[in-house]
Amino acid sequence: MKLKQLIKIQHPETHVCLYSGTDIKDKSDLLYDGTAGEIDLEKYGDYDIFYIGGAADQPIGMRYWINKNESE
Repeated sequence: MKLKQLIKIQHPETHVCLYSGTDIKDKSDLLYDGTAGEIDLEKYGDYDIFYIGGAADQPIGMRYWINKNESE
């Protein structure tokens, strides 16, 4: 699934962290930290989502890992 497809169904105020890579334990390559409504879909929208996880440190939030290799 592409990021732009998933973001369309997210509430715009949902807190989102967007990471690059395929290691879900590695949060060092943070690409975006903000609300779903403010993600630059021109930049990240066509990237494939590798993994989706809830953000336990946020009351309402999601974490997405995207795979740059397949999306660039």
